Amino acid sequence: YKNAVKEAGEFFSPRFVSAMQKQLKGLINAFDLVVADLGGIPSAENYAIVSAALFTPNVVVEAVTLKRDGNDGGWNDFWQDISVPNAVYTYHSDLAKKVIFK
Repeated sequence: YKNAVKEAGEFFSPRFVSAMQKQLKGLINAFDLVVADLGGIPSAENYAIVSAALFTPNVVVEAVTLKRDGNDGGWNDFWQDISVPNAVYTYHSDLAKKVIFK
């Protein structure tokens, strides 16, 4: 889906961001734990997407930033700027187990 949206020139368009917000809200309403991968670089559009969780009552948002080659891509600052707790890890196998069962 992501590649088709990029090819159509719609990536991070208002329509795309709105669809991702709706999808995230639906997941939050359906499950006790939702893991979402924003990926890419920090942006106003990524903030708009995650705001679907930030402003939902009784939802706790915690971030996990994965570093590769010692670089977090600016995500640590992104999460600090919006006061979301952020754990920073260097990617390795079994990382998901460590993060979920902390």
